Amino acid sequence: MRVAVVGAGGVGGYIGGRLALAGNEVVLIARGAHLKAIQAEGLKVRSIKGDFQVRVMATDQPETVGPVDLVIFAVKSYDTESAAAQIKPVVGPNTAVLTVQNGVDNEEKLVRVFGPDRVLGGVVYIDSYIEAPGVIAHTDGGRVVFAELDGRPSERAGRRGIWRGRATTSFGPRTTRWWPRWSASSPSSGRRPPPRRVRPA
Repeated sequence: MRVAVVGAGGVGGYIGGRLALAGNEVVLIARGAHLKAIQAEGLKVRSIKGDFQVRVMATDQPETVGPVDLVIFAVKSYDTESAAAQIKPVVGPNTAVLTVQNGVDNEEKLVRVFGPDRVLGGVVYIDSYIEAPGVIAHTDGGRVVFAELDGRPSERAGRRGIWRGRATTSFGPRTTRWWPRWSASSPSSGRRPPPRRVRPA
């Protein structure tokens, strides 16, 4: 499977690293010193599940990548629309765009750009961050749960299963599925979650 990770920070970098370690062709779309370090020495992951290093293609020019099978969309919410516009060249007719962002309206923004048939919604249970340029520290968790936006069982989501299928789950109505992420990230929830980690209410 050919995968592009848009926003190769703590969560995106960890997911991309695991996918590359499993034998997938992964392209990390990053920038700055983090990008330069990955280009020079590969991506290093220091993980509670075991450290590893992978050589992957990394770029800040999505137009050079070409269409992929799966986009892992992991940018900050405020960058959603600009990043979506930049990655249009990597999204082909059969590409799935999986958002693993925090926030409550990123899916709608992506649907406006790519259409509802391409977008998958996801929730991550991962604590990870950029420890140094080119280095991801993974301190807890490791589960990604995703499905179609309307919650229906999806053959497509099943085909995109990662980490030997453990990350693929089809589950109930969207309002039920999205509530944990909203309750953890909304100011009215009364608590602030760790960066990029989703905790059930």
